Amino acid sequence: MTLQDYIDQVRRVLDEHDTDISFWEDDELIDWLEEGHKEVARRAKHLTSRRYIEPVEQEYYVLPDDFVELLKVRYGQKWLNEVPLEEDGQSEGYYTWGDRLFLSKIEGGKILIYYYRLPDRELSEESDMPEIPKAYETILIPFALARSFQKDKKMDLAQLNMQEYQERLVGMRRNLDNRPYRRQWIVKRR
Repeated sequence: MTLQDYIDQVRRVLDEHDTDISFWEDDELIDWLEEGHKEVARRAKHLTSRRYIEPVEQEYYVLPDDFVELLKVRYGQKWLNEVPLEEDGQSEGYYTWGDRLFLSKIEGGKILIYYYRLPDRELSEESDMPEIPKAYETILIPFALARSFQKDKKMDLAQLNMQEYQERLVGMRRNLDNRPYRRQWIVKRR
């Protein structure tokens, strides 16, 4: 679905066919759809990326702007374990603090991080498509409807749509967590 398809569907539910005299402006709907797009990426954690990062003054690493949560960290040929902040200097590994990554008992150097990320680009053009798996592309509609009904002070409808969005998000996360890992695919023959 394109951004224009989302706007059209939201307007159909809101029963707003004449956009010249509409209560909800396209810019508002686009903002709410973009907000929902980022929220899905944060909560469903379906977008992944990897990146080499360099240390800043050999003390810490600045995490990328699109960072949501770390998956794995590799230094050279070695995978690092996450260590609690309290064990800094006692155990070998890494920990995060805010938008920074710190290494514990490891000399600084270029590292590779695997992480969950936010969408690459914002939804702004009519032909833009969100980075959401095809099976879950309608997840943004109840989010935008909830925001629309909040503006119209129809809190019961806003709450109903937000609940539907939350349920879809939980289902999406559950289904994505059940994806088989490559190790599960290995067939052992006797």
